[in-house]
Amino acid sequence: MPLAIEQFTDPTLTSGDIFQGVPDLVGPFRRFDPRRARTLVVNRPESVGGGTETVTGAFFFDPAAFRAVPTGNPAKARNGNLGRNLFDGPGINQWDLTLIKRVKLADTRHFELRADISNLFNHALFYPPITTVDDASLMFGQVTQAAPGRVIQFSLRYGF
Repeated sequence: MPLAIEQFTDPTLTSGDIFQGVPDLVGPFRRFDPRRARTLVVNRPESVGGGTETVTGAFFFDPAAFRAVPTGNPAKARNGNLGRNLFDGPGINQWDLTLIKRVKLADTRHFELRADISNLFNHALFYPPITTVDDASLMFGQVTQAAPGRVIQFSLRYGF
């Protein structure tokens, strides 16, 4: 699934609040494993004073590779240099399995034992990371949620 890295404010100063702008790519894109917490230096958006801050979290990529285009000077209004959907987000690797055993008791009666297993191999299924460069919560690049792990459900049914 492609990641659309954007900035909330319009750096071209042409569309008001409708347009989400494109930030600048200022360094190499480095992907991280979100299972391990990392402490990184991130660029604070202008809306919270600018500068940098140290943040610890479950980063999917290095947020220091991106910088929001400043929107304060109309003479320097421009879109960022980042292309559209250049990077891939966390993929989906989910195997589901259903096992059914039917035991016949008589002509019209039977028992059915069923096992439904979702995410059979228990892969981590991460939701997409926060992709807004000028996110005031400083969570840009972090994965904040994951789908549930393996789920097993058994059922017994009597048919007549």
